Amino acid sequence: MSYPTSTEAAWKAEAETFVAWRDAVWLYVYDEQVKVGSGERTQSTVQELLDELPEIVWP
Repeated sequence: MSYPTSTEAAWKAEAETFVAWRDAVWLYVYDEQVKVGSGERTQSTVQELLDELPEIVWP
């Protein structure tokens, strides 16, 4: 992904926001996967998991 290094301030800000959001989503998903594997929680439906994910807030 090249936009985080863009010299266009708006594109750079949007890209940095997206990368931070993507990282937060995957960290959450991996944590929940461990919880399901250990029996700490039941497996969600796709929609339930989507509803739990962090929202992206654009600059």
